[in-house]
Amino acid sequence: MPELYACPRCYAAVGPADDALHCGRCGTDYPSLGGVPCLVEDSPLWRSIWGSRLHDYLEVSGTRFEGLRREAGGPNLLPRTRQRIERVASALELDRTTVAELFADFVQNDPGVPTLLPSPAVHSGDPSLLQYSEHLFRDWVWGDDESERSLSLVTRLANGRRLGKLAVYGAGTGRLAFDIQRTLEPECTLGLDLNPLPLLVGARLLRGEELELHEFPLAPHSEDSVALRRRLRVPLAPPHGLRLAFADALRPPVAPGSLDTVVTPWFIDAVGADLRTTAAAVNRVLRPGGLWLNFGPLRFQGPLATLYLADEVEDIVESCSFTQRAELEEDVPYFRSPSSGTARIDRVFGFAAEKIGETALVEPPHLFAPWLSNPSLPIPFGPAMPALRKQSVFTVGILSMIDGRRSIRELASALGSQWGVPPAPLEEQLRPYLARLPFD
Repeated sequence: MPELYACPRCYAAVGPADDALHCGRCGTDYPSLGGVPCLVEDSPLWRSIWGSRLHDYLEVSGTRFEGLRREAGGPNLLPRTRQRIERVASALELDRTTVAELFADFVQNDPGVPTLLPSPAVHSGDPSLLQYSEHLFRDWVWGDDESERSLSLVTRLANGRRLGKLAVYGAGTGRLAFDIQRTLEPECTLGLDLNPLPLLVGARLLRGEELELHEFPLAPHSEDSVALRRRLRVPLAPPHGLRLAFADALRPPVAPGSLDTVVTPWFIDAVGADLRTTAAAVNRVLRPGGLWLNFGPLRFQGPLATLYLADEVEDIVESCSFTQRAELEEDVPYFRSPSSGTARIDRVFGFAAEKIGETALVEPPHLFAPWLSNPSLPIPFGPAMPALRKQSVFTVGILSMIDGRRSIRELASALGSQWGVPPAPLEEQLRPYLARLPFD
């Protein structure tokens, strides 16, 4: 399987080098993190970003743990309520230890280099460390019916075709890749994903290990189901020819024209790129006559022009040198946990498309802005920068005055004196401004 890997920068073959893969053409090393090869452009930056998200998770979850302990010790609680809060707090504490151990390879501590910068505030658009954690339990605890449904979609769309060298984009924990390799027996299956937690857990399970984590079902109805300690394990021996890798599916670590099949489950509307870019990227990696199997809902985000409907999806796929061989549309249960008080049904649109020619190369977006990957490039001055500067100066000025003794009225009076404005309107503006800051 290693011979399938190619450098995502120059597409030359990469080979083993110590605990990494090495590109002999451009000299890039790709490390192994948690036993999973990290085949992304600028892997040190990607690793650092997820290391900082681990720090954020540990900090936020630690604060939440302490808050839950205080809440459990409060007065006038029903005994059952106190037990429920303590159950969640204990589960949170145990999971923090397990998650930190899973991400051990992402922490880069050099004792000779002090930490000089504070941790940045978590942006609302930043994916959290536990995003997609529900997939762990659906894939390896209670979701066999949903997994079999996904495998059935692949089987029906493939319609007896030999799948050859296959890649699953957005592989998550690797459950679908596992089922495809075990049941449909392609030559090999490569599962790609950029989100570490599902892939780190999946890789451990596929090595024969077991793992315990807590599921926190939505809308639980009883104390027992607010935090369920689950044992995750692979029920069968992993099939030969299955590999997982951290990778950007739009710049995958495979050479152009080297795959026979690409499977995109619940992917094309979630990848964050225009569908025309995604379709061109899929075309690039497939050999002539290769097969693209897609299924999932169509919940695109972004400008109205890119919120494609099923007919538009078909037009785009055909415009990228594919011909459609099959299609389907049906309702599929999604995350129907037996312990949750709610579930959802997704209307799934699927197609099988055969590559009939090369398409014009559409440059996919880089994982990081060029000035982040190349520190010698100038940092752009965007239109939002003046407002950000103003907000930062304003926030620093206000926060420097908060000492645990001053009130909003006293802050308004002091600022009014500095700025030469009446304090009353400042007081009314400070109240909603401070309400948005995380004081608790």
